[in-house]
Amino acid sequence: MFTEVFNHFFEHQLKGSIILEIYESDIPKFIKGNSELLRKQKSSGWPMMYDSDDEMEQTLIEGGYKYIIIMSAYGMNGWVLAKNYEIIARKIKE
Repeated sequence: MFTEVFNHFFEHQLKGSIILEIYESDIPKFIKGNSELLRKQKSSGWPMMYDSDDEMEQTLIEGGYKYIIIMSAYGMNGWVLAKNYEIIARKIKE
């Protein structure tokens, strides 16, 4: 569960996606790792209006946002920028 979500991006959203790992990384890695996507979407104001990568980095860090990466074996891969998250395990019905 994510709270206070700033933005997100997912590829290959499929029913029955199998998530392998959810982990947190730092905001500078978010900007570096998504530079092409950010460059392509900047004129659209996505994920925010900004003049420089440094400005975006400062806004996200000062806002207390976390870069949460989701990796899967099947289906959805992507990331969420949010202030908090909690992993809730649920037993699969047999």
